[in-house]
Amino acid sequence: MRSPGRLDVEVAGVVIASAAPGVDDGWVRFAAATAPGPADVAFVARATDANRRICFAAEARQ
Repeated sequence: MRSPGRLDVEVAGVVIASAAPGVDDGWVRFAAATAPGPADVAFVARATDANRRICFAAEARQ
């Protein structure tokens, strides 16, 4: 079974962006605005199918 996934980007525990690609979408681009300065950033990947793999790449730009 193939299930869609979800990727949340959190800054200091607050979700600032999400992407929910379908099973055949491939790479899905999305962006999140942040404030200047250091912060704790977390990427949280989830899916209902235990074998679902979610790959992502992230970068920060000034």
